[in-house]
Amino acid sequence: MTGRNDGIGRYASSPCMAGEEAPDYFDLLGVDPGKVHGFGCERTITKGDINMALKHAEPGEVVDLRPHGSRIGAAKTSAIVRTPGFEAIRLVVPNGSEISSHHVAGQIMFLCIEGHAQLGLTDKTIDLRAGDWVYLEGGKPHSVKGIEDASLLMTILF
Repeated sequence: MTGRNDGIGRYASSPCMAGEEAPDYFDLLGVDPGKVHGFGCERTITKGDINMALKHAEPGEVVDLRPHGSRIGAAKTSAIVRTPGFEAIRLVVPNGSEISSHHVAGQIMFLCIEGHAQLGLTDKTIDLRAGDWVYLEGGKPHSVKGIEDASLLMTILF
């Protein structure tokens, strides 16, 4: 998996735990490469404006996932936790942006916290609004598009 759909989203270039490439959701923000762990791959980020460099949540630690509300325009995608069995990320998808079609090996779940996003599947489009949840089987191609500024809780099972 390589290339760009619209110049915003791109795929990772390093192999993942499952032996395949994974999308670089953080390119959606236009961040230059540096070094961060995420999506089963060693990712790189140099700018300090993305929360990937912060420590991940510890077991039993409460994480605030309330809507950003009027602050969503300044919100950044952030990794919440990564274990050998799963990864959780708060994905911020700005209005009009799109993460091009890709797939991940494990099952993936999206919970829309706020806003409106669309998942583009091979055979249909799924609209996600605040409170909507959906899961996809591993390996199912999908894209993510911001219809309004949106934040999603994305969980990937390995």
